[in-house]
Amino acid sequence: MRKKCSWVIPIVLFFAFPVGQLMAAFDQGHWMTGASVPIERMDVAAAVLDGPIYVAGGFEKPNVWNLWQRVVAPSGKLIRSTRAPARHVGAVMAILGTFDEAGVLPPEADPRANQLIRALIQFQSVFMKSQEPAVQEYFSSALISRGGAQGTTVRDSFYRNGWTSESLEAMVDYSKTHAMWQDDRMQAVFRQYYLGPADWILVQEIFQAARQRFVAENKDIHVVFAGQRDRMARGEF
Repeated sequence: MRKKCSWVIPIVLFFAFPVGQLMAAFDQGHWMTGASVPIERMDVAAAVLDGPIYVAGGFEKPNVWNLWQRVVAPSGKLIRSTRAPARHVGAVMAILGTFDEAGVLPPEADPRANQLIRALIQFQSVFMKSQEPAVQEYFSSALISRGGAQGTTVRDSFYRNGWTSESLEAMVDYSKTHAMWQDDRMQAVFRQYYLGPADWILVQEIFQAARQRFVAENKDIHVVFAGQRDRMARGEF
């Protein structure tokens, strides 16, 4: 039995980016494997009702007399998140808007465009929702190493509102010297969200390219991000 977490929020980007790809990525969520039903069977009927997956009917494999025995399997449980708050969607949108303003977003036809959207969404979900201590310790260390007590404030803001340019910058810089893929416990969590090293490398490269572009233009990436976030808050799409 497989389980899906999915979110859909109708919202429009105010910058030139494939909106359909962004919303499809939020809608896709991620799959997790749950406990199998106790009896292997064929031709079942299944439906979701208020969370649980109800599996009814089905047949075991035929016996030597070519007869079929009808079985009813107990339901599994669907682990699903509530609909993603608009502020969490908006956080990813603001990051993408910042990258767009820097002129470093991959073209829509480039496979990296969809990969970047998915990676930002899924890494945000991992660090926000995972209960694995190794994940939370790594994330906290990255943010605190960036600014001490201020890092704690940035971390708390992330848990409420999702990515900011400060939290993403802290993760990008920290991961250069502290590889997040060396811990087997963290790798297991990332695999649940279908994330691999190439996904984080892409986020690193795009963020660094944006930061360098803004430095060359005498701009601060955090000021640019704040402007993107503020425009969305005012509904200036």
